[in-house]
Amino acid sequence: MQAAIYGIPAMAPRIQDDGPQDKRANLGASSFEFEDDRHSHYGDVMRPEPVTVEVCVIFLKLGEIDTLKEQFSADVLVKAKWREPELDRKGKNKDELIDEDEIDFEKYWNPKLFVENTVGDPKEVRWRTLAFSSEGDAFICENQRLKGTFVENLELNDFPFDVQDLTVTVTSERPASELNLIEDRMELHRVYKQSFIDEQEWSLYKHLESESKFLAEPHGDPSVKRVLLSVKCRAARRPWFFVWNIFLVTFLFCSLSFATFSVEYNLPQNRLQLSFTLVLTAVAFKFVINQSLPRVSYLTYLDKYLLGSMCQLAIVCAWHSIVAKIDSKHDAKVAELVFLTALAVIYIGFNAGICFHIYAFACKRRRIMKQKDREYMVKNFLRNMHRRVLPATNYQSSTLQAPPAGGTPSTPQISPQTPTTGHRQAGPSILHSCSTAPVLLTTETTTTDSDKIKKKGESTVAAPGGPCQNNCVENTVSDKTPPEKPERSKPVIFT
Repeated sequence: MQAAIYGIPAMAPRIQDDGPQDKRANLGASSFEFEDDRHSHYGDVMRPEPVTVEVCVIFLKLGEIDTLKEQFSADVLVKAKWREPELDRKGKNKDELIDEDEIDFEKYWNPKLFVENTVGDPKEVRWRTLAFSSEGDAFICENQRLKGTFVENLELNDFPFDVQDLTVTVTSERPASELNLIEDRMELHRVYKQSFIDEQEWSLYKHLESESKFLAEPHGDPSVKRVLLSVKCRAARRPWFFVWNIFLVTFLFCSLSFATFSVEYNLPQNRLQLSFTLVLTAVAFKFVINQSLPRVSYLTYLDKYLLGSMCQLAIVCAWHSIVAKIDSKHDAKVAELVFLTALAVIYIGFNAGICFHIYAFACKRRRIMKQKDREYMVKNFLRNMHRRVLPATNYQSSTLQAPPAGGTPSTPQISPQTPTTGHRQAGPSILHSCSTAPVLLTTETTTTDSDKIKKKGESTVAAPGGPCQNNCVENTVSDKTPPEKPERSKPVIFT
C-alpha cells in the first residue's frame, strides 16, 4: 500500500505477523512492529521545543460490544501530522520534484504514537507521507490502521437504559514535555454508522468527542507525565428486550402475590406455599440476569426493580404469618383489608416512581446525546460549506492528500491568492479517487493576451476514500476538450 505526494512515495507498510512480542503487549499496547524494535526503528531524534501533533481518529468499523467482558472490537484509522523543519522548501525551487530515494523517514523525529487500550495482538498497518504548505513548510503525515479488541470500562448504573462510551486512547512513548497531542484542526473525528455490526442491540450516535489528559509513567519517574488523547464515540443500548422479557414478566408475577389473599387467612400454610413459589421465581430471574452482567459493586435500574419486587413478596409472606395469629376473626379481616389497600398503593407508587425515574434521569443522557448529534451535524455541514467556498474566496485548500502513486503528478494547483501578469484560466479538473477527504483540485495554465484560452475551468471535489493505491485512476471531468499542452507540473499545496 503506497501513497505519494508530489512524487514522494510513502513508506510501504511492513507487517510482522510472527516473531517476538512487543515489550508493551502485557500493558495493553499493540504488539505490531515494522522491523526490529520500535525504539531502534524510530531512532531517538530530539527537538528543542515541544512538537504539536494533530490527531484524527476514524472508526471505520465497529463490531460486537461485549457487556460482560467490558470490551468492544473495532477497525480504526488513526491519522497524525506534525511539522518537519528539516524538509522545508523555503528558499528552494518549489516546482522541483524531490527524488523518492532522498526521503528516509527513519532519520526524522517521530512522536512514537500507539493506541493504549488494546487487548491481545491487534492487526496493525502504518504508512507515512510528506506534504507541503503554500509557504514550503513540510509536514509528515502518519496513518495507522488498527483492527482488534479495545478495553472499555462500562458504566452500567442506568442498565438497560445506558449509553456507553467507546474510547480509543492515543498516546506516545515520549513524555509530555516533548510533544502536544491535539485534535486535527481541519478534519473532524468520525464514525461510519453503516458498518456497525451490533445494530440489533445498540444504537450508534453520529458525534464524537475527545479529551486530553496526563498520566504518570508507571515504571519510571513519577514526575514524568505522558499525554493521552481519548476519542469517544457513543452507543445507546436498545432496552426493549429487557423491558418485555424482564420488567414486564417481573411485574406480572409480583402482581400475582395479591391473589394469595383470596385464600382464607386461617390457612397460612397454603398462602405461604404460593408466596414462596413467587419468591423463588424472582430469585431465578435475578440469577439469570447476573450471568449477563459484569460483577459491579453498584445497583443498576434492573437490580433495583428486581430487589424492590422481592421485598414486596417478602412483605406478603411475613403478613401471611402474622395475620394467622390474630384470634378475632373480625379484627383479622379489617387488618387484612387495610394492609391489602396500603400494599396496593405502595406497589403502584413503586412502579410509577421507577418509570418516572427512568425517564427523568436514565433517559436524560440519551436526550443530551441526540442534541450533540444535531450540533455535530451542523458543525460538519458548516465545515463542508467552508471547503466548498474556498475557491470562490481564493483561500487555499488545507487538506493533506496524495495524488496517484506510481507516476509523476499532473498539473494540479490551487488558485493563487495574488494575480500575476497575463490571464489565468482554469483548466480541466481532475477527480482523484484516492483522497481520504474532499479536496478541490484544478489545473491552471497561464496565457498572454495574444494566446488566450477561451475555456471555463470546472472544479470537482474528490470522493472520500482510503489511502492512494497503485490502481488509482484520474478521471477528467470537463464538457470541453482540455488544452493539448499544459504548462509544467506544479505540486499540490495546502495551508
